[in-house]
Amino acid sequence: MQTLTLRRLKANLLDLPKKVQHGVGIEIYEPWKTIYFKKHEEYSALYGKQRSKAVQWDSSEFSSRLSDLRQLCNHPELIEREEGGRRYTCKEESKVVHLASHLKEVFEKEPGLRYPKAVVFSE
Repeated sequence: MQTLTLRRLKANLLDLPKKVQHGVGIEIYEPWKTIYFKKHEEYSALYGKQRSKAVQWDSSEFSSRLSDLRQLCNHPELIEREEGGRRYTCKEESKVVHLASHLKEVFEKEPGLRYPKAVVFSE
């Protein structure tokens, strides 16, 4: 999985549909849920209220660890990039499974679209 950045101006995109925002809370599948909470505990010990007051910590490292937790919620390969390690499929990722099962429903709400499209943002 690689990061893709696509930038376009609204003026360059004709026939934009209306903007629809729909927030959905999705539970993380196992084993990622266990991994997430293990890392959360580890980071809480390093940076939380119970951390050693004598140990200084770097705010950029803290931000990086928070980013790891967010990325783990999106896809484990974003933070677990070991060579020869386990490869994950989209069927194991709770956000993708939810999106695939509900996207058709979203398109059916907009009848008359010849080529339905969606832009999905995930945090």
